[in-house]
Amino acid sequence: MKEFLKSAKGIKVIILIAFLGVCLIFMSSIIPKSRAEPTKDLKAYAENYRISLEEDLAAMLKETAGVGKCKVFITISATEESVDNKSSKILMPPVNGAYIVCEGGDLPTVKEQVTYAVASVLNIPANRVYVSKLS
Repeated sequence: MKEFLKSAKGIKVIILIAFLGVCLIFMSSIIPKSRAEPTKDLKAYAENYRISLEEDLAAMLKETAGVGKCKVFITISATEESVDNKSSKILMPPVNGAYIVCEGGDLPTVKEQVTYAVASVLNIPANRVYVSKLS
């Protein structure tokens, strides 16, 4: 064994093994690693999703007759990451409910319109939508 390591062929094998080791170390730093803290990313994603829904819904409702100025608050469920063998997918967090405050929120017809519009857009039951007057 000592003779083999001292021979020219043995030295080439040692250099090759060392080179492969350095290559593996270098490759491990280049290849993206799995996220160490996916919950932070998922929470940020869910928060951005919720805010986007609120803004879009408020903009839509302001255009509805009788609503006037409005503010929207949406509650969503916690998100989970669904992972399959090919890729990582983030699922849209489900909406639990919505609270709408608008200028016309005291009028029964406006309340009904807003309730059914929000329930339809968010795909939630009407009893999970609450509408009140903006003060």
